[in-house]
Amino acid sequence: MGITYTKKKGTSTHYRYYLCTHAAKVGYDACPVRTVPAGEIEASVIALLRRSLMTPEVAARTYREARGLAPDAADEQDIILHLRQFNDLWDELFPAEQARIVTLLIDQVTVCRDQVNIALRADGLYALLDEWRGPKEEVTNDAAC
Repeated sequence: MGITYTKKKGTSTHYRYYLCTHAAKVGYDACPVRTVPAGEIEASVIALLRRSLMTPEVAARTYREARGLAPDAADEQDIILHLRQFNDLWDELFPAEQARIVTLLIDQVTVCRDQVNIALRADGLYALLDEWRGPKEEVTNDAAC
């Protein structure tokens, strides 16, 4: 689906929605979900993302990805803690930062008639958690100098 909009005649009001690009090319009978109001689907995706990040499966997948990227950089309990704090943090973020995080975390959104599915980027989850944890402290040994 691609984002598009329409403008209410005689006003400056815009209505954003997602349009099935396949349906737009071959005919609207080719797609069971032709258009979806942008605000509604975006709110659903964010709600689903927030719930998904609280699941043990996502924490385990993120931990496995982190171990593959940097074996000594990830602590499973640290990952779980940060994922649980995501809901509180989300509400404090500016919209531009929320959009950046959505792009970092979501690989694909599939819209069906009766449900919305999201595919997460495990590497994106780990990258975000790494940002939240902040810079790593360097250990120095002054006695050796």
